[in-house]
Amino acid sequence: MPALVKPITVKEKVTLKIENLIFGGEALARYRGFTIFLPYGCPGDEVEAEVTEVKKDYARAKITKILVPSPDRINPPCPYFYRLEEQVEDKLFCGGCDWQHIKYETQLQLKTAMVKDALKYIARFKEPNVLDIILAATPFNYRNKMQLKVGLREKEEGGKKIVCGFYAKNTHRIIDIEKCQIQTDTANEILALARQLLGEYELPGYDEEAHRGLVRHIIVRAGVNTDQYMLIFVTKEKDFPNKAEIAAKIMERFPQVLSVIQNINKAKTNVILGEDTLLVAGKLKIQEKIKHLFFDISPVSFFQTNTRQAEKLYDTVVAFAELSGQELVLDVYSGAGAIALYVAPQAQKVIGIESGQSAVKDAMFNADWNKIENVEFRIGEAELVLSRLYKQQVKPDVIIVDPPRKGLSQKVIDAIINLSPKKIIYVSCEPSTMARDLQILHKKHYKLEVVQPVDMFPQTAHIECVAKIVKIRKTEVVKSQEQTPKEEEAA
Repeated sequence: MPALVKPITVKEKVTLKIENLIFGGEALARYRGFTIFLPYGCPGDEVEAEVTEVKKDYARAKITKILVPSPDRINPPCPYFYRLEEQVEDKLFCGGCDWQHIKYETQLQLKTAMVKDALKYIARFKEPNVLDIILAATPFNYRNKMQLKVGLREKEEGGKKIVCGFYAKNTHRIIDIEKCQIQTDTANEILALARQLLGEYELPGYDEEAHRGLVRHIIVRAGVNTDQYMLIFVTKEKDFPNKAEIAAKIMERFPQVLSVIQNINKAKTNVILGEDTLLVAGKLKIQEKIKHLFFDISPVSFFQTNTRQAEKLYDTVVAFAELSGQELVLDVYSGAGAIALYVAPQAQKVIGIESGQSAVKDAMFNADWNKIENVEFRIGEAELVLSRLYKQQVKPDVIIVDPPRKGLSQKVIDAIINLSPKKIIYVSCEPSTMARDLQILHKKHYKLEVVQPVDMFPQTAHIECVAKIVKIRKTEVVKSQEQTPKEEEAA
């Protein structure tokens, strides 16, 4: 059988029309029927592009000229975001955002469409009920957590200087930034002073390749609704000269900084935080508030990155759960307990399930602090705790799951099916794995009713969703089985 002749070669320049954006944020175009992926495209663009890679079924290219810009294309406000006119061989751009070149209204439409596509093409649902995405009132300056790499770079005049920022896309080269458009203004100002003081005290940044240097990361965490900030220096060694003086100067300039922390990570790894955490000044934790609830945030606590959108996300969970006050609710992957505590006033009892010991400790503290007594937390892997509850004949009415990006394992799904809840609320940060799991649940007689996307991360391709899934009654199952042969015959 003759090999497939590809219609395109590396370094070839072609004219393309951008058709759509795909999961991950890249643009999609076709050349003589052959699929080509490009970064920084906008649907409707007509571009000249140079092919950079050719595979069996697709190619990759970079835009070299925009011939006709899409009406949805705008000039990105961030000076570190990709700009075609600045594209030279050694020029790299910050990889923190994907879509600053696209109107926000269009970003919302694209994300809603991506969720629908995942449910249609992965879950095979013909007409999924996907609501319009909930927009962010502030599509910039929204992040409550800022994690910046700290490194070294050669100076033109000789020697090395500290650089602080995010990796360029698909590289480990740090883009030195002074201000990030999606972080809070106060966080940016705290970062600027921290970097200045590292330079003044001549404390070296981290050389990733050589595994040398001291300061690896600077992290700023914010209580958006409490105006409390935490500053974390991640260092390679325990010895951190002048750290008390640095902390004092930062806290004097910014009274909102209630906590300065040193985290020690000696390993040669991409994992940001190490196991050892030391208090340098102030408190070990800060607080955040969402509606009536207060949450303690430690250096390692998980908390939704967009506080204002988190409230909308949790409101959606409550609305979809439709609790009357008589239900037993399981919150699987409960983390520090945010969702469990949020739904507790509407339920008879909530059991949170979480494998991380520190997260469970935070969750129990948050429950006590907010005087919520109808919540308890079980520590352990989700499938094991769910199986124990089944053996104990626990009968939950509603199960809420908020899994990591990889979605639910088959063992967790089987354990949920055994418990037979009337309703499942699926919170997802990855529509494709959610769609896969919803199809499996559908085969086990659970019906998808509605999906509500929430824009937690404007200017990026990330999408958060809440899906409402209900158990199909026996009469509905029989009816569905009776219809299947007729549908096959019609096809």
